[in-house]
Amino acid sequence: TPSKNLVKLTNFSMACKANSSYADNTQTAIPVRYYAPEILKSRDQSNYSEAFDVYSFDVLM
Repeated sequence: TPSKNLVKLTNFSMACKANSSYADNTQTAIPVRYYAPEILKSRDQSNYSEAFDVYSFDVLM
């Protein structure tokens, strides 16, 4: 049943708080499969929001 489902997430190496400053480092490898398309299209990641986390979570599911 859905109430018994349990989801565990690990590897928060790229995690950041929404609206936190982001250091642009082009040498860093990123998990492209899990990135929202809006982040990949834009060099400005200051518009990061919870919606991107939801997208990443959906990809994992």
